[in-house]
Amino acid sequence: MSSRTDKIKGLDNEAAGNIEQGIGKTTCNENLQAEGQALNYSK
Repeated sequence: MSSRTDKIKGLDNEAAGNIEQGIGKTTCNENLQAEGQALNYSK
């Protein structure tokens, strides 16, 4: 894959992780927060 594609996928994962973390914090759902953090660290 190209560098550009990898960068886009990384940004996509980061955005999804941030959304999951935010929803997890709002709903006090620790599992969802952890999933969001995992997505952010998987890039």
